[in-house]
Amino acid sequence: MKIRDLQYKVVRIPLKERFVIALGSEDFSELVEVKLPAGDVEGYGEASPFSHVLGDNVESVTAALEMLKPAVLGAETEDIRLIRKNMEKIAVRNESAKAAVDVALWDLLGKEANLPVVNLLGSKRLSGETDITIGIMSQEEAVKRAETHVHEGFKALKIKVGEDPDVDAARVNAIREAVGNKIQLRVDANQGYNFYQAKDFLNRVSAAEIEFIEQPLPEWALEKTAELRRQTQIPIMLDESVKSFKDMVRAVKLNAADMVNIKLMKSGGISGAVPIAELAEEEDMKVMVGCMSESEVGIAAAMHFSLGLSVDYLDLDSHLNHREALATGLQTEGGVNRISGAPGLGIGAEKIWG
Repeated sequence: MKIRDLQYKVVRIPLKERFVIALGSEDFSELVEVKLPAGDVEGYGEASPFSHVLGDNVESVTAALEMLKPAVLGAETEDIRLIRKNMEKIAVRNESAKAAVDVALWDLLGKEANLPVVNLLGSKRLSGETDITIGIMSQEEAVKRAETHVHEGFKALKIKVGEDPDVDAARVNAIREAVGNKIQLRVDANQGYNFYQAKDFLNRVSAAEIEFIEQPLPEWALEKTAELRRQTQIPIMLDESVKSFKDMVRAVKLNAADMVNIKLMKSGGISGAVPIAELAEEEDMKVMVGCMSESEVGIAAAMHFSLGLSVDYLDLDSHLNHREALATGLQTEGGVNRISGAPGLGIGAEKIWG
């Protein structure tokens, strides 16, 4: 099918509650929705820019999409590799904009083949358990939030840390005491600590049986992260340090982590994320698939990718903090995300595009 147009629309979704991490806070999600009409169907994608990690915003994404149009318009949907190659020639970085286009292309490929994207990636699974994130907040409020999420059916909690190691550790230990030992606890520092703070924090939570710590040090500090890994028995996961396949190769070379968090927004979409996941598998590194602030559109795409490649952990919960749903075809209940078995991403985007 020949792609007739590349359309985009900026959407702003208020959050149910302010989301606070070590890098900053937000009260709403600003997204750029993408539509690629081809034949008698449309492919949908989404960019979720995040300036603190990706260096982009909605203005830069929309500008990049204008630049990328020559790589897309008139192209055949099956030429996805050529389209991506041409996008790389046109725009350096701008990964969330490329991700939106790439995801829409995969949606088109699935619709053309009359198969869900997860089938194109080699699986028939339609559901998987996700954790849910508890942002930085008071210890009392964090404990209440943890208990609520466990009652809702979530079996894994991701706790944001990265400010004060003493306060962070006390909050994590209090949550462990409140929810018991059957609930998995994961922590994410979002680059907030230096080496000594991270080591101090890990010592203070040694009895809490956390599964791993994510991005304890700044993204550029891979050598120090490797040193920290040698000095702790708690597994270390990289996130902001690995945005591309080249980043992954460097992390592997330095033995900097046990695990990696892959996000479609960092890697330019499904096509860019696949080789990172495959290298992780070769190196016996576990893989989490995470999100920025995506709606059901982006989360559905990440679910298809995650289930298609049978990754180890899902951190796909941003849509649960949105005051309104943008699309149909994704359900979350009892800590389980379920995608549609319909062709492509299986989402209905009428609320976005009419």
